[in-house]
Amino acid sequence: MNMPARAFNVRHTRARQYGLSLIELMIGMLIGLILVGGMIALFVSNRQTYRYNEELARLQENSRYAVSTIERTLRMAGHIGCAKLQDIGTGNFTDEWISAPAGDMKNINAIEAQQFGSAYSGIVSDAGYTAVNGSDVITVVYGSGASASMPANAEFDAGATSLVIQNNALGFKNGENVLIASCEAAGIARISNTPGSGNNVTLQFDTSGGNNSRDGFSKVSFADETRIMRLANTTFFIGPSTGRTTNRQGQAFNSLYVAAPGLASNQVSEMVEGVVDMVVSYGVPASTGGSEVSKYENSAALLADIAAGTLKWNDVIAVKVDLLLSSVDDSVISDSQGIVFNGKTYADKRLYTVATTTVALRRTF
Repeated sequence: MNMPARAFNVRHTRARQYGLSLIELMIGMLIGLILVGGMIALFVSNRQTYRYNEELARLQENSRYAVSTIERTLRMAGHIGCAKLQDIGTGNFTDEWISAPAGDMKNINAIEAQQFGSAYSGIVSDAGYTAVNGSDVITVVYGSGASASMPANAEFDAGATSLVIQNNALGFKNGENVLIASCEAAGIARISNTPGSGNNVTLQFDTSGGNNSRDGFSKVSFADETRIMRLANTTFFIGPSTGRTTNRQGQAFNSLYVAAPGLASNQVSEMVEGVVDMVVSYGVPASTGGSEVSKYENSAALLADIAAGTLKWNDVIAVKVDLLLSSVDDSVISDSQGIVFNGKTYADKRLYTVATTTVALRRTF
């Protein structure tokens, strides 16, 4: 039987392959790993950049706030209302400090400073705080902005031991230091009675309770244009943070503090985090009584000159404040900035900046 030739023509075809080979799979996985790694690296880089920018913005904000607050306070140094200190003779002014402040106000100078250390005594210790050893502590004394006035046609004559104010809206209290100032004269005294409330309130100034060194003012008198202000004082210092106390890495850090015991007893506030150190320099003339800055001295040199009698506190013409600020957290940057400040090198990976301001002072008390 003859069969057609095509019946025996067997077609051999290669089986079609589906899926990936092992090599292709490995190549695909490698490409995927590279892409994922790139995405992770990009995420980490963006996160570090975001963290850096966030810390930088916070650092700039902190430095602006700290500097502006210190500047504003320094400009108030020696403020006594409308009177100009250079227009008030010594017979009408400096002899009339009948108050003898103690404790939180060691002396009546418009500006005072010390370097914190074992020999320090003053507001910081009195308030139960500790400043950073070697950092500067600066106190500014001034008449507070708010004031009371005497009734129309009232007088406070030389030798008198009391005066009457229109009202006690400011809440004057027994033992508070007040600045009594007109445009021609000024004096400082401590209230020795407990003033009442309402209108026509009497403020007493005598030696009872050890409040004043003598009864009344011996040389000056005041009329109804006189203003009565609290004698306020504000102190800035650097100390360990008492808020968060440690950063994310468990490390302690410093802050800028402000103390205002002249406004409220032992009123101390942590003002700005991350302020590492503060150096204060004082612009002084070549000799006492000069009107131009000849040099800037640190607190130790100035105190030595004052002790030697070559300068006085009221010779200080300008104050320069240098603040070293840092990010609170460490490892913000990859390499240390190697900052050197106040004789110390900072080699960690915090972000640092130095803020500087110089303020011209009024003629001080």
